[in-house]
Amino acid sequence: MSLNKDMQALIDSIRLPILFFLPDDLVEDKSEDIKQQLEDIGLIKQLFFLNKDNKTSKYKEGIDDCAIMEKHKLLKSNIFQLLEFQSKLDEKPFDFLINNYFKEVKAWLWSSEWLSSNVKHHVNGYSKKQK
Repeated sequence: MSLNKDMQALIDSIRLPILFFLPDDLVEDKSEDIKQQLEDIGLIKQLFFLNKDNKTSKYKEGIDDCAIMEKHKLLKSNIFQLLEFQSKLDEKPFDFLINNYFKEVKAWLWSSEWLSSNVKHHVNGYSKKQK
């Protein structure tokens, strides 16, 4: 694998897999009928899972949890890959890579915290699953 592909894979490993939902306020200006139709087809008030292959599905408790729980292991293994890049790259390219990597980590942390804080208010049945 080329160095550019390796670097992109490292960045992508931060982004995926991930849980997400579409907040109700995306359709707040729509009629109640339209909101209900969107809810009925599972577009809003539904938790989704985006896997490492960029495939989206409705969240399946237990099954998708495993991939999310493994994220910490993946992020730890990235440290070794970053050390390898540091030995192969000059200082400026490595600084660029590490800065982009940490921007992605910060964005992932922010979105994970936001999801954790908001999912119970916007996703049907979420609080029931967590009891």
